[in-house]
Amino acid sequence: MHIVQPPLFDFNDFFALDESDRLVLVLKTINAEPLIRALQGDDDVGPSGFHARVLWSAMIAGVVYRIPSIAELRRNLASNPYLRFVCGMSSAAHVPSESTFSRFLTRLLKHEDLLDQCFDDLVKRFAVFAPGFGEEVIADSTDIHAYARSRKRGSADPDATWGAKSSKEASSKRGTKRNAPRQRGQDAQDGKKDKTKERYWWFGYKLHLLVDAKYEVPIAALLSTAKEADTTKLKPLLEQRERVLPETALKLCVADAGYDSKANILAITARGAIPLIPFNRGNEKEPPGITTTLGTPLCPIGVPMLFWGRDGHYLKYRCPEKSGRLCCLKEHKAVSRCSTSDYGLVVKLDMRDDPRRYVPVPRETKKFERLYKVRTGVERVNSRLKENLLLDEVRVRGMKKVKTRVGLNLIVMLAIAVAMAERNRLGDCRRIITCAA
Repeated sequence: MHIVQPPLFDFNDFFALDESDRLVLVLKTINAEPLIRALQGDDDVGPSGFHARVLWSAMIAGVVYRIPSIAELRRNLASNPYLRFVCGMSSAAHVPSESTFSRFLTRLLKHEDLLDQCFDDLVKRFAVFAPGFGEEVIADSTDIHAYARSRKRGSADPDATWGAKSSKEASSKRGTKRNAPRQRGQDAQDGKKDKTKERYWWFGYKLHLLVDAKYEVPIAALLSTAKEADTTKLKPLLEQRERVLPETALKLCVADAGYDSKANILAITARGAIPLIPFNRGNEKEPPGITTTLGTPLCPIGVPMLFWGRDGHYLKYRCPEKSGRLCCLKEHKAVSRCSTSDYGLVVKLDMRDDPRRYVPVPRETKKFERLYKVRTGVERVNSRLKENLLLDEVRVRGMKKVKTRVGLNLIVMLAIAVAMAERNRLGDCRRIITCAA
């Protein structure tokens, strides 16, 4: 007969804290003490009396180890003694119930400001170890599917709305239905692609990010419903950046054509930075024979002039005949010279006349194309959030809960970056899956 022998020591004594474990690194890096004190002070602490630190650690563990649901998190806690040890749970029989986690999330919603404080604190700490952090930034948005289906008479998530991406953005989104709710009667239209208009549609929310171009680490974030336009979110993101990094001068701001507007261009140039935003033509008509759509002036024979530098608020363009790059006189012998000067015809455009069209680095130049390539960095950040931190597996409903859930994802990403930076491993600040010391 098998007899169970009681252990001579407490079970947790068999474990040594692995300082290189991802969860340990993240929990030690996040300065969550103000938040934990506020959460523990709430009246609703659960029938089992779980400390807020235990529930906070378990919620962070769910993000770090890519556990999409509370039910699966509880199963992992029950079967993994080391995970319980790190989170502060004494035994498998003492794992919080789903209702306890639900009440904890509800309490967490009341302290949104303290959660934002955790995010800002991590951004400031990373800046200490990262030279030039926040000087060159990229703005972009990504889709977040609601954990509900859309219905004509109302949805289980009343805050979610329909959103759409253009054909270029849609090419990378085809077939995306990853976080749709697993229930009978699921609406198959969620994540559909409109073949007639080449637009990608989804039902849910939109995460707007401002990311450092060099380190690919988030600086500011906003959550909106899916229908809200990207162009209205750039200024709030820049204001968040200024609040967190007030002493860092902005030098460059890159964004796609969805952010093209006069207000956004002025918001960037007013901060002494260069905007790199492609011109969004929309339904705009071609200007009559004076300049191209991008604002490039035309010489008298209709050939686009060459950008020849910037002088204060003025963009300087030179006739291609005298530049040596194109001889318009030989190609159009019937046309008189553009200028009798040996230097050739020169046109200066005042950027203040049309700030949206006349930008410090003209869009037709090779320099614009070269600098704009850094925009792919924010796409990689979005990919890491979705593939490694469950941004595509949001299992809560409502704007406030989704914002809190997304906030935890961003805090974990930043905590890993800070942990690597503090260990003189800036090259590993982008790594999410493997970050052992």
